Amino acid sequence: MNQLILKLPVSVKIALAPLLVMLCLLAVALQSFIGNSQTSTALEAISKTSLPRIAAAGNLKERAVQLNGMVMQSLAYEGAGLKADVIKALDNKIGEEFKALGAMLQEQKKTVSAKQPEAMARLVATEEALKKFERSALDTLDMKSAGLGTAASMMSTAESAYAELRRQMTAVVDTEMAQGSAAATEVGKTVSLVNTGTVILATLALLLSAGVTWYCNRLIVEPLGQAVDIAREVADGNLRHHDIQA
Repeated sequence: MNQLILKLPVSVKIALAPLLVMLCLLAVALQSFIGNSQTSTALEAISKTSLPRIAAAGNLKERAVQLNGMVMQSLAYEGAGLKADVIKALDNKIGEEFKALGAMLQEQKKTVSAKQPEAMARLVATEEALKKFERSALDTLDMKSAGLGTAASMMSTAESAYAELRRQMTAVVDTEMAQGSAAATEVGKTVSLVNTGTVILATLALLLSAGVTWYCNRLIVEPLGQAVDIAREVADGNLRHHDIQA
C-alpha cells in the first residue's frame, strides 16, 4: 500500500488529503441525516398517533362526567315538577349522548394497533362499563315516572356503574399518557444516540484526516528536501548519482 502511494503523482498526493476530508465530512453528514430522519419519523408518530389518542381519551372521560350530570339533571327536573316535554327532550338527549360516547370508543379502538394489547384491553373494559352504565341509567330514567322513590332504588346501581366507568376511563387516560411518555423517551434516546454517533464519527474523521494529511505531506516534503540536498551537493561539486522517490 505504501509503495502504491509512493508511485502516485505529486498532484494526486496533494489532492488525497482534501479528498479524504471531504469523504469523512460526507460520512458525518450522512449519519446525521439518517439520525434526523429517524427522529422526525418518531416525532411524527407521536404527533399523529399518541397525542390525538391522549386528547381523545381525555374527551371521553369529560363527556362521561357530563353524561352523568345530565342523568342527575333529569331526575332533578322530575323532582321539581318541570313539564314532561322538557324532561323527555333531556332524556332523548341522554340516549343520543350514550350512542355518541359508544361511537367515540369504537373510533378510539380503531387507532390502537395489535402491538398495544394493554391499550386495547382498557378500551374493551371501558366499553363494557359504558354499556352497563347505559342500561342502569336508562332504567333509572324510565322508573322515575313511577316516582322518585322507585327511581332512587335504581340509582345505587347506576352510580356504581358510573364509578366503574370513570375508573376504566381514568385507566385509559393513564395508559395513553404512559405510552406517549414512552414514545417521547425513545425519541430522546434516538436523539442522544445520533448526537453521540455524530461526535464520535466527527472525531474519528478529524483524526484520520489529520493522519493522512501528515502522511501525504511527509511523502511530498521529504523528496523535496532530498532534492534540495542533492542540489547543494552538485553545487559543491559532488556529481554522484542519487535516486529520489517522489
